[in-house]
Amino acid sequence: MIRKLLHITFIALIPLITFSQDKISKEEIYAHWLKSKQKRTLDERYQSHFDSIVINTINSLKDSGIDTFGVYILDFVRTVRLDSCEEANGKWEWVAFIQWIKNKETYHQKLTKRCQFIPIVLDSSTIISFYIANKASIDRERIMPIITGASKDKNGNILFGYEGIANSTYHSIYCYLNGASKFTRFDQYELDNKNNVFYSDNINSKINSWKIMILNQIKEIEK
Repeated sequence: MIRKLLHITFIALIPLITFSQDKISKEEIYAHWLKSKQKRTLDERYQSHFDSIVINTINSLKDSGIDTFGVYILDFVRTVRLDSCEEANGKWEWVAFIQWIKNKETYHQKLTKRCQFIPIVLDSSTIISFYIANKASIDRERIMPIITGASKDKNGNILFGYEGIANSTYHSIYCYLNGASKFTRFDQYELDNKNNVFYSDNINSKINSWKIMILNQIKEIEK
């Protein structure tokens, strides 16, 4: 189904802050961005980003005693409906893939707003296995927003320069391992924009590799 979705893209670059001439290093940018982020009340729980259908499915897995599962979701903006399982009308649309392990068997299920597909058996789950193999790196990484630079004003305050886009594809990955969990969500444009100070960090991250491996497995399943 992923390949059947037609995207209508409306790109808008959004410069948010104008700089002074006093530039600062990439390491300082990261440290100050992280500090400012911790002051903001951003809810980074998966429950704040997943549709109730996905949340109810996750809860059902937990209630049935499943303690190892992974979720990958693609959110689309302004898609045209080419499949009866997808919504249209310019709404945010999504498709979810849930993988879990039960009695040493690995299962995979696809969900959309309108359709829930029959679970199938896999040899292994990329969502789960890649996270287990790279947990330490993934837990400390983050996909950085498109920060084009930073500088200090005359009072010593840090000013960030950002670029944004009116619409994009968002990736959400959630992995649950016997009580421990990891949730990450990022914009594809954050991986594509080479103006980002953190462009190389983003594309070379284990999180990006995780996303690529997941998509490769889904492509094989969807053939």
